[in-house]
Amino acid sequence: QLSVLKMRDCSRLTDESMEALAKYCKNLAELDITYCSSVSYQGLVALAEGCRNLARLEVSGIPIPDDMIERLERKFTSLVITRWWGATRPREVTETVVSLNTSRNAASCIDVF
Repeated sequence: QLSVLKMRDCSRLTDESMEALAKYCKNLAELDITYCSSVSYQGLVALAEGCRNLARLEVSGIPIPDDMIERLERKFTSLVITRWWGATRPREVTETVVSLNTSRNAASCIDVF
């Protein structure tokens, strides 16, 4: 019944890990895989396909091109994807992004520089 999972800076997390989450954590609603650099676009697709309740995905620090993120947004319209550029998150920016995320019905990717 896991619904929220934060696995930041876990270099051992891979596409196979995303497939396992998709298979065994069907109720996952929020996932933070910030700086999990071994996860690719294919892993995120597998995750989103298996976890149909997934509403929020934090992918900061993962080297996935913008066009791939946009593909995810188009394919999974209820998924909000958030990416931060840089290592810190000022409180004011965090509050703004959370506010933006909660007011959107469609998928969105928010890049904060």
